[in-house]
Amino acid sequence: AVSKLVTLYLGDNSLAGSLPTELGSLVELSYALVVYDNELTSSIPTELGNLVRERWGIELDDNMLVSSIPTQLGRLPAKMAVYLDNNALTNTIPSQLGNLEALLEFDLKVNSLSSTIPTQLGKLVDIESFSLAYNSLCGDVPVQVAALSTSATKWNVRAGNEIDFQCDTGGGDGDGGGGSGGGSLSLTASITLMFVCFSLGVAMVVASRKVLL
Repeated sequence: AVSKLVTLYLGDNSLAGSLPTELGSLVELSYALVVYDNELTSSIPTELGNLVRERWGIELDDNMLVSSIPTQLGRLPAKMAVYLDNNALTNTIPSQLGNLEALLEFDLKVNSLSSTIPTQLGKLVDIESFSLAYNSLCGDVPVQVAALSTSATKWNVRAGNEIDFQCDTGGGDGDGGGGSGGGSLSLTASITLMFVCFSLGVAMVVASRKVLL
């Protein structure tokens, strides 16, 4: 069944619309959830926090994802990467992401994240690449987060932010949204089709660059 998938690779297609909440039912997913470089315009489903066997990480970068980063992502046992960069994510960085202590690469650059940097991110002591650049972050860099720069090969926090400036106390951005592109395939439809195919006994998922079993 599709629920037994250990890898889902749908990167670099022309998928549009929403990330389906049904992705959270792929509880056997343990290698990677890759949906980068598409045209997705929804928020990130909180159900992704159910992927408690996901040891590699999630790659949702280079889309148009909106709204807040779910706090539930802090439950992932990811040991490699969380890529949420180059989207339109708003509001604050959840402190729960500091629970991803085994993470090697953490990238939130080029979004619209605001407020201060959570001190808890300083718990990512194994990090090799860390970027929060080009958001709307403000205030001081916590000492614990600054300490990561001594061991990380890439550490970019200040570029494109308002670090060392007092944060604006005004209201944050609201949830965004958007429709699917005219000629693009809906990711929701793709996932639905996958479930239908497996229910008919077709044990194959085809993406543009890989074939996953």
